[in-house]
Amino acid sequence: MGLAGLSLWKVGLVLVLVLVLVFFGGKRLRGMGADVGTAIKELRQSLAEEAPPPAVRDEAEPDRRARS
Repeated sequence: MGLAGLSLWKVGLVLVLVLVLVFFGGKRLRGMGADVGTAIKELRQSLAEEAPPPAVRDEAEPDRRARS
């Protein structure tokens, strides 16, 4: 068991999050979060845009040329 009924994994995760907050600071984390959000939004928009359909090649066309 861990502290106050928390597992060791949860205590470790909270400790890592606190260290990241202390190391980077709140402003930098907020900026990084905004950058990640913008990147995800742009990715979704690019995936939602329809790409032109590929050209369909007629398979019977080479046979007609060979017979002529």
